[in-house]
Amino acid sequence: MTERLRRMIRARCSTIVIIALIGCLSLAAAGCSSPVEGKYSNGVMAVEFKSGKAYVTMGFLTTEGTYQVEGDKIIIDAEGEKLILTRNPDGSLSGPKESFIGRLTKQRS
Repeated sequence: MTERLRRMIRARCSTIVIIALIGCLSLAAAGCSSPVEGKYSNGVMAVEFKSGKAYVTMGFLTTEGTYQVEGDKIIIDAEGEKLILTRNPDGSLSGPKESFIGRLTKQRS
């Protein structure tokens, strides 16, 4: 194999590696979840994520807590109680199956 051929092969391999790396980074960026900030409601219950806090409202009672996002799960900790919501592919949130919460849709500002 000539030196010129080796350089061409090396250049092609480098190009392929760079393209693959860009593709992987693009997929990773697309997979990052969008911020959960905003207000979600189902008519009975509302949850607002604002400035790193979660505000859970039922009727006239609002409870403030903290939240963390772990994958598609949003874990709210308010007054020592934990509530785990699941983010659906359409951006809505669902409560635990055994609860009355149901589906919460994001409200427009």
